[in-house]
Amino acid sequence: LLLPLLILFRIFNALIIRTTFVPDEYWQYGALTWEWWNSTAIRSPLHPLMFAGLYKLLAAVGFDSRLAIIYLPRLLHGILAAVADYNLYGLTNLISDPTTAKWTLIAQCTNWFTAFCGPRSLANNLEWALTTAAFNFYPWSSFIPLKKRSTCCFILLVCVCSILRPTAAVIWAPICVFHLLCEFSASTSRLFRTFGLYVAIAIPCLLISIISDRIAFGRWTLHQLNFLRFNILANGANFYGIEPWHWYFTNGLPTMLFTSAPFCVVGFIIDFTALVYGVILCSSLAHKEYRFIFPILPLLHYFTGRGLVCASNALHRSGRKTVFCVFSPKTALAVFLVISHMPLALYTCLVHQRGPTELMELLGSQGDRNNWPSATPLSIMNGKTSESDEQMRALFLMPCHTTPYLSYLHRNISLRLLACDPNLSALTGEDPAGYVDEADIFYADPSAWLEANYSDSLKLPHLIAIFDHLLMEKRYSSSVTDFLKTHDFFLCARLFHAHFPTHRRHGKYIYLFCHRGSPFELK
Repeated sequence: LLLPLLILFRIFNALIIRTTFVPDEYWQYGALTWEWWNSTAIRSPLHPLMFAGLYKLLAAVGFDSRLAIIYLPRLLHGILAAVADYNLYGLTNLISDPTTAKWTLIAQCTNWFTAFCGPRSLANNLEWALTTAAFNFYPWSSFIPLKKRSTCCFILLVCVCSILRPTAAVIWAPICVFHLLCEFSASTSRLFRTFGLYVAIAIPCLLISIISDRIAFGRWTLHQLNFLRFNILANGANFYGIEPWHWYFTNGLPTMLFTSAPFCVVGFIIDFTALVYGVILCSSLAHKEYRFIFPILPLLHYFTGRGLVCASNALHRSGRKTVFCVFSPKTALAVFLVISHMPLALYTCLVHQRGPTELMELLGSQGDRNNWPSATPLSIMNGKTSESDEQMRALFLMPCHTTPYLSYLHRNISLRLLACDPNLSALTGEDPAGYVDEADIFYADPSAWLEANYSDSLKLPHLIAIFDHLLMEKRYSSSVTDFLKTHDFFLCARLFHAHFPTHRRHGKYIYLFCHRGSPFELK
C-alpha cells in the first residue's frame, strides 16, 4: 500500500510544478545543444532514450499531443521519485528500526527541495533514484547480521548509475572497494566470486554504453571520457559559474535541508560515516550546483530521521504530553516539518521562475488555437532553427535555454535564442584564443547585434521575448527600445517570472513583443 500512495503523491507533485530550475530538465527536440554534438559527446544517450521510446509509442497510437510531450517525462520521473522514497524507507527499516524509517520517510516527503527538484526530468534525478535503490540493495549482510540483499542488483544499479553520470563513480568506487574488502575478510573464494560478478555485470553495461554512443554520435567514443576531459581536465564547467570550496557546506546542504538541518546534524554526530567524503570530492570542483549533491540528500534524510527520533525521545522523557496544548510531541515534530517546508515547496514549484513555462504555454495555446504548422523534424545549430516563409518566427533575447524551447510547443516554428556554448576547444581542437559566446556579444552591444542579424525587414521575427532587465538597464534600454519602436513592435504580453531573479541577466518579468500586422498575432 505504501508504494502506490507514494506514487500518487509524487505524480501530484510532478503535475503541480509550474516553474523552471535548470535548462537540462527539458528535452528540447529540434535543438541539438552543444553537449550532444558528435564533436563533444559528453552525455549518455541512454537517459533521453527512455523518453524517445515513450514518444514513439505515443506517436504510433496518435496520442503525441503537446501536453503529452510536456508531461510524460515529468510523470515518469515522478514515479521514479516515488520509488526512491520507497527504497529509502526500505533501506532505513533494514539498517535501523521502523521508527527511524518512518521519520526518515517523513523528512524525505516533506523536504521542500525534493518536492521542487525530484520530479524534474534531470539525469541527476535519475542518479538520485538509482543511488537510493543501490543502497537499499547493498549486501549489508556481509558485515551486519541482516537479511541477505541482492548483490547482483546492487552492482547493476551502481554500473548503470556510473554510466549515466560519470561523477557517480567517484562516490561508488570506495563503497565498492569496501564491499570487496568485506568479502575478502570472509574468505578469499567469496572475494573472487564477488569480483567476478562485478566484471560480469560491468562489461555488458560498458558495451551497451559504447554501442549507444556510437549510434548517437556517429563515431566510436566514450562519453564518460569526454565528460571528464571537459569538466575535470579542461575545467569547462567553470564557464557556467564557480563557487568557493566550502559552498556545499555553507550554502548547498543547509539550503536543501532547511529546517531539517539541525536534526540531520544530531543524527550525523551519532554515527559519523564516510558521507562527508562525497561532499568533499564534489567541493573540489569549482563549478557547483544544488542538483550535483541531490543524490546524497536521501542519505541526509536518514540522518535527519535519526535526529528526529532523538528529539522525539527527548520530548517524551521531558514528561510533556502536548506541545502548544494541541499536539503530541511526535505530531508536533511532523507538523513543524510540514509547515516549515511546505510553503517554500509550493512557492518554488508554483511561483519562483515561472515565466519561461508561462511564455511557452501562451505560445503553445496560441499555436493550438490558430493552427500553427504541426511539429516536423527540425534542426538547429547555434540557437537557430531552420525556417521557411510560412513559419512563425520568434526571437528570445534571453540567456540561452531559459525556456523549455520547442518541447513545449510541438509546432514547427522558427525559434532563435542567444547561443551560449562554452569554449569547446579542449574537445574540438580549435584555437581557444578570443572565444566569446553569442550571448556575451549581444549584451556587449545589443544595437550592433540586432542590426547585423535583422537589417532585412523581411526576416524580422513575428515575436520577441525579453526580460524586463533589458529595458531597465541603462546600457541596454535605449538600443533595444529604439529597435522595437523602429520596427513597429508593441508589447502584447507581460508575464511574471520571479520576485528574486537568480541570474544577472534575468528580471522579474518577461515581456513579449509582437510585430504589428503579423499574420501570427496573439488572440
